[in-house]
Amino acid sequence: MTFEVFRSKKDQKFYFELKDKKGEVLLYSQGYVSKAGCLKGIRSVRKNCTDTHKYESKEKKGKKSRFVLKAKNGEIIGDGPSQTSNAAVKATIKVIMKGATKASLAYLKLKK
Repeated sequence: MTFEVFRSKKDQKFYFELKDKKGEVLLYSQGYVSKAGCLKGIRSVRKNCTDTHKYESKEKKGKKSRFVLKAKNGEIIGDGPSQTSNAAVKATIKVIMKGATKASLAYLKLKK
């Protein structure tokens, strides 16, 4: 599992994505003005990812499911990808809870 940090060509903000070994995105961030802010977001994910109470499912009838990870103060620190079922969301959360604290960190170049 890897946190990939990159800067967007579009808005020049820094973002991170938590990816599994296959390169699938498990969690992605908001845009940060600074790289330091982005790294602080990753530290917050590592700190909060093992607490089931910090995850909030966002399920809409007839639509795809997703989740958010929140910090202690209630702010969203990461969004999960849209998935086909609530069961898939729960499986993704389990993977994050198990591996995000030990995930490596990679810096990428500019990304679209």
